[in-house]
Amino acid sequence: MKISPRTVPGSLCSQNRGSADWSWQSMLAYGCRSLVVVLDPRTLQVVQAVDHQTGFVHKVKWSPQSSTHTLGDPYTLRLAAADTTGRIIVWDINQAAPRAEFSDSSKSVVDMSWLGSQSGCRDLLAVIHAPSTLAVWNADSGVCCWRKTLTETILSLSFDPFDFSRLAVRATDCLLLINDFSAAKAPPSAPLRYFTTMATGQRAGTPSSVIAPPLSASALGGSSPRVDRRTKALSRVKQLVGASSSSRSTDGVVDVPMSDCLQVVFLKACRHHICLVYPKEVLIIDLSVQQTVGSIYNERNSTPFVHVMPCQQRDIVFCLHESGVVSMRSRNPYLDLSRVYSHSGITPGSPTSATAEDVMYSVHCQSDALRLSKATTVASAVVCPVDERSVSLVLTDGRILVWDLLSTQPNSAPARMPPASVATPIEVTTALLTSAEGERDRRLFPSMCLCDLLPPQWAMPPEHVAPSGSRRPTSPVSLTDSLSAPSSQVQFVLTGLSQLVIANATCIRMCPPLTSKNLASYVPLCAVGSTSGIIQVFNLSTGQLSRQYAVHTFPVKGVEWVSQTTFISWAFSSPNSTGLVRNELLTVDIETGRSRVIRATSAGEGESPLEGVKVSAMRQYLTVFLKDKPLEIWDVQSLTLLRQMKEKFPVGTAMEWSPARSRRPTSDKAALSEGSSSENKSMQSLVREHLVMTDTESCLRHYIIEGANIKEGSKIPAEGGIGLVSSISWKGERIVLGDVDGGFHIWDLKGKVSRSIPTHRGVIKKLRFGPGKGNQMIFIQHSDGIDMWDAVATEIFCSFRSTKDNPIVDVDWVTSDKPVAIFSDGSLRLFDTQLKKTASPISALDYDSPFFSPHTMNSKAALSLRACLQHQPWNQAYTLDSIDDADENTGLVDKLMEVSTVNLPSDMKHFFPTARLGTAQRCLIAARLFGDEWEVQFWEVALFYIMKARLRKNTAVHTERQPSPRSVHDVISPELLATTRIPSSQPGQHVDYVFRLKQDSDSLDLKLVPSSRPVASDTLMPTPVGSPLAERRESDVAEEDFGIQSLRNLPQYVPSELLLDMNYDVLCETSLYQCYELKRLSLHDAKRSTYEQTKLCAINHILLGQTDRAVQILLETEPENDNYLADCLRACLTASIRSSGASQSTIKLVATNFIANERLDEGIRLLCLIHKSVDACRYLQTYGKWDQSVWLAKVSLSEDDHGEVIGRYADHLSSTAVNDKHQAALLHLSLENFARVVELLLSMQHADMAVCFIESCIEFGILPSRKAMASLTEIAFTEYAKSLHSLEMTKAALHYCSIAGEKGRLLAAWISHQE
Repeated sequence: MKISPRTVPGSLCSQNRGSADWSWQSMLAYGCRSLVVVLDPRTLQVVQAVDHQTGFVHKVKWSPQSSTHTLGDPYTLRLAAADTTGRIIVWDINQAAPRAEFSDSSKSVVDMSWLGSQSGCRDLLAVIHAPSTLAVWNADSGVCCWRKTLTETILSLSFDPFDFSRLAVRATDCLLLINDFSAAKAPPSAPLRYFTTMATGQRAGTPSSVIAPPLSASALGGSSPRVDRRTKALSRVKQLVGASSSSRSTDGVVDVPMSDCLQVVFLKACRHHICLVYPKEVLIIDLSVQQTVGSIYNERNSTPFVHVMPCQQRDIVFCLHESGVVSMRSRNPYLDLSRVYSHSGITPGSPTSATAEDVMYSVHCQSDALRLSKATTVASAVVCPVDERSVSLVLTDGRILVWDLLSTQPNSAPARMPPASVATPIEVTTALLTSAEGERDRRLFPSMCLCDLLPPQWAMPPEHVAPSGSRRPTSPVSLTDSLSAPSSQVQFVLTGLSQLVIANATCIRMCPPLTSKNLASYVPLCAVGSTSGIIQVFNLSTGQLSRQYAVHTFPVKGVEWVSQTTFISWAFSSPNSTGLVRNELLTVDIETGRSRVIRATSAGEGESPLEGVKVSAMRQYLTVFLKDKPLEIWDVQSLTLLRQMKEKFPVGTAMEWSPARSRRPTSDKAALSEGSSSENKSMQSLVREHLVMTDTESCLRHYIIEGANIKEGSKIPAEGGIGLVSSISWKGERIVLGDVDGGFHIWDLKGKVSRSIPTHRGVIKKLRFGPGKGNQMIFIQHSDGIDMWDAVATEIFCSFRSTKDNPIVDVDWVTSDKPVAIFSDGSLRLFDTQLKKTASPISALDYDSPFFSPHTMNSKAALSLRACLQHQPWNQAYTLDSIDDADENTGLVDKLMEVSTVNLPSDMKHFFPTARLGTAQRCLIAARLFGDEWEVQFWEVALFYIMKARLRKNTAVHTERQPSPRSVHDVISPELLATTRIPSSQPGQHVDYVFRLKQDSDSLDLKLVPSSRPVASDTLMPTPVGSPLAERRESDVAEEDFGIQSLRNLPQYVPSELLLDMNYDVLCETSLYQCYELKRLSLHDAKRSTYEQTKLCAINHILLGQTDRAVQILLETEPENDNYLADCLRACLTASIRSSGASQSTIKLVATNFIANERLDEGIRLLCLIHKSVDACRYLQTYGKWDQSVWLAKVSLSEDDHGEVIGRYADHLSSTAVNDKHQAALLHLSLENFARVVELLLSMQHADMAVCFIESCIEFGILPSRKAMASLTEIAFTEYAKSLHSLEMTKAALHYCSIAGEKGRLLAAWISHQE
């Protein structure tokens, strides 16, 4: 049991609103007055609480993690917190210590965001300082990189998750859009300013629309707006850039200040989309055309919107309402699946059949309503970024609620699941193509994320498969179809509720101290009373709430412990007109929860307030004194009144019992269970104890109490200079007194001397000796803090001063040298011996239940555990029951065993040994558990394209079928260079993978050889008779393009958990991307209202090959427009284009001349007209238009053709000028250029990921067969072996040395020598 300095938070204040953040490390942080609180959402334990000391915490943001974790760059918990004074502190949560501190003069912080998604920028923090300063700080050194002052008052900021050079800033009267944001320098250009408008007569608070692209002067006056006939105010768009407020007003349209907008946030699932949140409506803006394309309406019976939280894994948003209800809204169907995976795909020139529909979101489920009082509201709401299915609400009263989105049918089998008997990844992919519907009885993934729970909007459930066996979709399918009855499919379930210190605490009292007799059962319990009559009992070793009792109807005035399991509390009501009150005095047994009334005032009657209760040191007597009333003495064991003093008995101001000197009393718990018949026997068992008290004249009186007999002892008159005594403490031969004038008086009973010391700190509210034999340390509580004194030396050795806004309410001892104090803000703080710290490193704290957090573990243990979770090829079988390592480092093994068997979630412990997609799947789940953001993205993309490549090989039809080998010897040749074993997904089994370099070739032959059954080689795998693949038409088989043809029904074969949704943008499949862009274009076409929007729409139709629609749009130009002639000529040119003949050469020559004369856009359009999109993309890349070239390649080229364009873009990103190798690796993954992926991983020092990726490709049988791959494999294994050796995983390191060629043998020899 550890009793270390820590803080238990209380209630929040209004300045803490919106100060919460959920990290990828699965930690929830929020501001609680001046505290920064870190909570584990799974167990709802306070992991850490640090004090900001000045100001209230206004914003908290978790720092992004490094993409590479080594012993030199371990897992950390770094958090930036800003308070109302403008001070920003970057905290090391593990050590409870600040890493950096900075501020911009005394300007308050409005908002802030980390720039960690950019390569090399994880230490940079973008901050908005009031009123209008945008700055970028180095959070590691506290140096300001640059600052820029804007002209508007800024309210918040939001980065585009797809493009971090784009920043949206919400100002008081407009929306600012910065398109050239950079970490290196301030944006050189002025931000674009946009305004909201509202139609006349529309209800206030609901704007009609926002923004349009910047227009030239001729465009503003020369076009005839195309107005939508619908009555929705949403469809009205007005361009108001650069105009004054008076000049912007037009007939029927008025401006709406942006102050009515509650939030501006980018959608994470769709590029170019941004949300403007209003109380009754959420507007969705497409920034590529700057048009309002949709909205989220609030229902009439729902309370207003407060906050919107978009998701990334699926096109879903969580909306927080004013009542505390959280609603989940998913986007309505908008893609035609039959078009996404059609046989022909999207061909140039084919007209779009998509209908124009607004971007709309429908409610699928919502949480239960909260019963909130007028003083309690939702301060913050955040979504877990890892799983995106958990929503946490932080209430102002300090409660934390966690809502989880769960399926109501957890045991239902999802679509296209392979049989449970399948063991290897190759067999899994084969079974996905061949198994019957009834055999798919197990999920490939545990339901730990939103993408595991809900399929993509365009994915197809099994009930929509064509009955003919063609497995082609019969109708468009969406999330709405798969959740036709949302209330019966998914629902919000309250999985966590945490209650901390209740508001308005009045007193605290520690249980009896630790002694040698109660060492085995001792728990440091602290009782906290409040004005609501509730008493909370906290375990100060863990900081958790242990018990809570609502036993009083009036504010609690004090608590006294009778034993480790019983306490006495008292309360009284507000005085009536005569000054009388109703008193309550009762006892509570915390083991049973039973409470017994000791004395209470009858209803309708009144008496003097109960000012104090004292339990004797031997737990026999209870003294009760009321204001201006004589003393009462009660028997603690029988709870009977022993004696009530006469009226002439002095009225006491303070009293204290003598320390225990005689034999201990009988068990109070047994005595409390006795009836009134045992009262005489109980009185006979009572022994003598001593009591001292002071009267109103500060005279110290001594009394001897034995049963009902009270004998007055000595009387010491007050000395000169002593004021009215407010507190007494007695220990050993010393009695100390504190008075209302701040005087501190020590009486030495043995030496019969006294000493008075003025503290000059005002009234002494409380003083008490520390527990423990011979401990003469004493604390003195003042109105403005605490002093710690040595009663023997009469010297003060430490002091704590509280702020005026947060004074100390009550203090008590926890241990012999550590006090605990309750503050007016409700926080319960356990101090160290010097009164300097109220927080400790996480390693020094105890917790009520273990929780899995690699970021709080020892770095070597965390990295070793991650390696063991990802793969264990050095073992005979994958297991988490015991970590079999060759080294004798038992401490590390014990740590790993503890984490893997106790702290790891139970469903994960069962999943890892049976992961049926092998190493890649384990790496993905491990990355989610460890909060590695980029690794999660990498393995999601890798799993999809690895399985796609495997499916392509499975569907390939060979002209000559070779018989399947009957044994391992049929595929292993004498030229074998290295052989090793990979554990399969079935416990106790393994798979051999063979590296074989043919003597007559430069290619590397890699095969996957099961050890206990015939080889299922990728090139020798037969197609089962009767399977859908064997029933394909001859014309289909003859086609060579497997990019669209063989994978046209990809959602039928790939599990929904592996499908890449539109949040991956250019990384998703080409057919899906093209269909999505056509849908967007049709919506832009329907909503265009100005000439500039019409022109842009026509251009995009040309680029996407929709020439017929482009001609129609160009011919809509009015004759009064200055561009009328040019548009007519463009329409004629577009309509007369031929795919052959002399026109091709002429148009290409003109396009080349346009590009050479700095008319790039016109030249690109001409090249696209003659279907030279590849050339157009090359020109765009030559002129630095990389994003536009990739977009054009994805929407206009096939998978085979756009590979060159995207490949050049990936090489550009990996160059030293850009150095964004992470995105480059993902692009090469989408091109299935696996060798280049391994090369990039090694260049980024990701040897562990490179090895796991190589093993995953081997398990799926798709590793490239090239000599260069053999060299990369040898380098990867060697570097990974070095990393494992640094983690003292000697057996694993030697395993990889054995398969790493000559370099591996040299390294193995060196390792053996070191051992």
